[in-house]
This record gives sequence, C-alpha cells and structure tokens, in this order.
Amino acid sequence: HIYQSVAEYLQVPIGAEPHKYYPFDVFDFCHKFELKPLEVLPALKILEREGLWTISEAVYSPSTIQFITDREVLDRLHQSYPTLAYVAVGLLRLYNAVFYFPTPIRESATAYQLKIKPKELVSALEQLDRLEIIEYNKTGEGPQLFFHHRRADSRHLIIDLNRIHTLRKRHEARTEAMLNFLNNSTVCRERFLLSYFGEDTPTDCGHCDICEKNEKSDVSKLLTVNSMLAFLKANVVTYKELLLHFNQSQKEAATQMLRKMMDDGLVEISERGVLVVSVGA
Repeated sequence: HIYQSVAEYLQVPIGAEPHKYYPFDVFDFCHKFELKPLEVLPALKILEREGLWTISEAVYSPSTIQFITDREVLDRLHQSYPTLAYVAVGLLRLYNAVFYFPTPIRESATAYQLKIKPKELVSALEQLDRLEIIEYNKTGEGPQLFFHHRRADSRHLIIDLNRIHTLRKRHEARTEAMLNFLNNSTVCRERFLLSYFGEDTPTDCGHCDICEKNEKSDVSKLLTVNSMLAFLKANVVTYKELLLHFNQSQKEAATQMLRKMMDDGLVEISERGVLVVSVGA
C-alpha cells in the first residue's frame, strides 16, 4: 500500500525508467494520503532495504529553528521589518518550545499555515538568521527519493517477506529485552546488560539502583536482635563503625536497639571501645 501510494504521490507511472530523483516530503505525503508517519517511516525504510529506492536523510532530519534573541527585540521588529515580524510571531504561535530548543519545522507545512509561499518563508527565515534573531539550520537539499528500479505494479511487487519477518522478530526480541531491563527489580543492572550482550561477571557492580536497594535491604536485616548479635560476633567494630553500615534514617533505630541490648546485658563495650557480645548471649 505504501509503495503504491508513493508512486501515486510522485506520479511515477508503471514501467517508468529507474535512476531518477523525485522531491519527496514525507509529512505532506502522509497528509494527502491520510497515513500515519509512525507507520509510514518504517515501511519506507524496509522498502529501501529491499533496494527499491534511496531516501535522502532530509526526509528524516528536517530543518530546525530556535529563537536566540529576547522579547524586546521581537517587539521592535515590526517597526522595521513588518514581514519578518509576521513570520516571527507566527512561528512563536505554531511552535511553543522554539524559544528554548532547536525545533524541527517543515517549510512547506509552515508556509501553508502562515498563508505565504514556501520561498517567501525560507527567505524570511534566512533574513531572521542573518539578523541573529533565530538560528535556522536548513537541510542541505530538499528531501528526495531516488528510484533504483523500473516502477512495478504494486500487485506484482516482489518483497522478501521472510527477511521482514526476521527483522520483526529481532525488533520484538530487543523490545522485550528492554522491557525486562526496565521491569527488573532483582538483578544488578550491569550484570543484566552484560548478560544481554553475551558476557558475564562474577560480581554485582555495587552502584546501580538494584545493588543499592539490595544493600539497604541487607543492612535493614541487621535491625533485629539476632542479626545484630551475629554481626557483632563476626565483626570487630566500634559503635561509630557500626553506624557506618546504616543510612541516615536507620541510624536512630540502630542506636535505640543497641542501647536496649546493652540494658539487657546482651552487648557491652570493651576498654578499646569495641562492641562485644556478652557471654551466653
């Protein structure tokens, strides 16, 4: 369907000679044939991989503009350059983020909305750029589609559906892997990524969100009497060294529990300041 629509849009008859360039505005094409760009762009790419045509990068990388002046300059612009002021105000109304970020534009569509000719719009944008009111990054040439083959009847178009099926399966596998990565809540992020690329590591990275969560979880387990006793039996630490194992919100709870354990005679402090588990505890 996309192949037939492109041929109709460019008015390329069946049997037309190959190796010709045709101007091709994908968004104008989508508008005229009531198609969705998010469906059209991948289809164009697939047909390009089949060797039917080559599409210039301008199709996918439109011109951009960004205002680099302040409102006061724009307010005075209409006094000296009324046409430029009209275009500037129109751009601000059409593109909300144009004051903050380089914003993609389609000259033909913008000209249509401003009710001026595309050449007049391009001329105005170039003047605004020279006046350092905007930065206008124009694509090197208009978007073009280059036919490599003699135009075929779309009903007899030969496409490698097996290869397309393989590409789809690969895409689905990549998407599933990304979703698994985002939904993962137990495996170290670094180990997860290395595993995806066929590598392995014996240890966790220790600094991703999963590792930090697991570390906090391990530390929180110390906030029980039995776990604290086991920890103190296995480690020679002072009170200050013990608190280093807890985050700020856990330190108060650890301190209170340790005081109670000392009151109950389970833990005592040696002459060197080391926390020692009492005999029989």
